[in-house]
Amino acid sequence: TFNRGGVSESVVDKKTGFIVDTVDEMVEAISKVDLIDPGECRRHVEQHFSSQAMGLKYLELYRQLLGSTSC
Repeated sequence: TFNRGGVSESVVDKKTGFIVDTVDEMVEAISKVDLIDPGECRRHVEQHFSSQAMGLKYLELYRQLLGSTSC
């Protein structure tokens, strides 16, 4: 995928995909796509983006926000 927006939060370069800056890099990455382990991709998504993982991240964010208020 092209290195835009929040790509680096969801793709681990050369592990769960390829992050590229140019069309030439994309062509090269496509030729290596068979090197990506689908199981590793699934584990990464389950660890970081499952409903449980996201819920815990939101809970931590809320705790930080509530702890930083000076009311």
